[in-house]
Amino acid sequence: MLTPGLKKPREAYESQTFLEKADETRTSGRFKATRRSGGVIDSDAIYNYTGKLKAIQRQFKGKEAKLVSDFLNALSDHGLSKGRITYYACRLPKIMKWFRKRRIALKDATKEDCKQCLRDVNSSGDYGGETKSAYAKTLKRLIHFAKTSEIGEKKEGQDYVQEVAWIRPTAYLKQGEKQEIKPSDILTYQELEMLVEAVNKISRYPVRDSAMVICMYEGAFRSGELLRMAIGGVLFKDKVAVISTTGKTGSKTVPLLLSYKPLLEWLQQHPEKDNPDAAVWMGMTRRKVLHYQYLRNLVKDAARQAGIKKKVWNYLLRHTRLTDVARKHPDQILKKYENWKGNTRMVEVYIHLSESDLEDAVLREHGLQQEEKEEKLTLKKCPRCGEGNTIGVKRCVKCGFIIDEQLAMKTVQEEQDVFGSLSKRIERQEEVQDKILEVLGSIARDVEGMKAAEEDDITTST
Repeated sequence: MLTPGLKKPREAYESQTFLEKADETRTSGRFKATRRSGGVIDSDAIYNYTGKLKAIQRQFKGKEAKLVSDFLNALSDHGLSKGRITYYACRLPKIMKWFRKRRIALKDATKEDCKQCLRDVNSSGDYGGETKSAYAKTLKRLIHFAKTSEIGEKKEGQDYVQEVAWIRPTAYLKQGEKQEIKPSDILTYQELEMLVEAVNKISRYPVRDSAMVICMYEGAFRSGELLRMAIGGVLFKDKVAVISTTGKTGSKTVPLLLSYKPLLEWLQQHPEKDNPDAAVWMGMTRRKVLHYQYLRNLVKDAARQAGIKKKVWNYLLRHTRLTDVARKHPDQILKKYENWKGNTRMVEVYIHLSESDLEDAVLREHGLQQEEKEEKLTLKKCPRCGEGNTIGVKRCVKCGFIIDEQLAMKTVQEEQDVFGSLSKRIERQEEVQDKILEVLGSIARDVEGMKAAEEDDITTST
């Protein structure tokens, strides 16, 4: 079932007025706009935290409902973000259900109760370390709150109540678990192009959605960073779009080249293009920022339409881009690219994912592997006019020349098929023409014979 806003596959769109619009908005190579930070796009509008919290709270009644409400309010008073509160709230139903079935009030829970609860809950599904750790954190804070009416913290002079003080959520995080993505899981450049082409086929708003996917890849944006982009945070220079947004690691500014034209084309059609505080990725009817779920489903539906066999989700585009950056640039560039601070372990993740390139290089050095042409995902230069075209474009946006190899081969084959068909038709027509001439010749000879016979009859009668 397709995402709302998506439609059944159709032929990919081809813009004929793209550069005409771009040229109207450029002055001496610079977009007619000044850099502004843009408005702050509320995370709740993207992830619908309020709706999720209300849905979770509706699952509880009576004393349970009051305890849950008090617990969530206490987390808020403690300074936790709505996203983090939702993180805890999502784990409450299973934990509360375990105690409810055993008729154990949380304030009376023993250490053994908590141990058994954690064992049962974490074994009730095929959970990874992150999820198990989340249940451990939630149980620890919930039981402490039920017994003390306070949000627990372990710091100098303070600790959790003894029933849960023993819980170590980090113990569920296996060393190196974040490196579970293998190099073979990363998308190839061909698969990225297939993904963008599929977006153009399935989306009701292909200009917006293809630009969104290209931006997400090239900027290595987390979903929140991408959807928080405001029009005032986009600066167009000559052939470069500079994006300023905020996210998990704070403010982030990234120059984009592949995304320049798709983004420029979308902003020309944007329903609130003159409002610097408006979300870049806005719904066409509601005039509000797109939900995270829309982006998630768009990527999954496009991957399915493209026939990509790998597991594809939003974050894989980020992994793919950062692996490429790690392969081509030193650590400091990678850190600056992602606004990472200090000795972050995240650099190790992407160096790990690019290690297969080192192995291939060593094998080639010793003649054990053939030299391969390096793949690059860059602007496609039109051989006719020299214009640079982004990924997913089959014809030059400036002159219409075919720049996609598969489309060119298909077109040549179709022309050859047409020519071959015409040649056969001409041959058949020549054969028919020869037969007609033969028949006409035979008729002419018969007529001449008849005339000669008539003349002989006349001569004989006279």
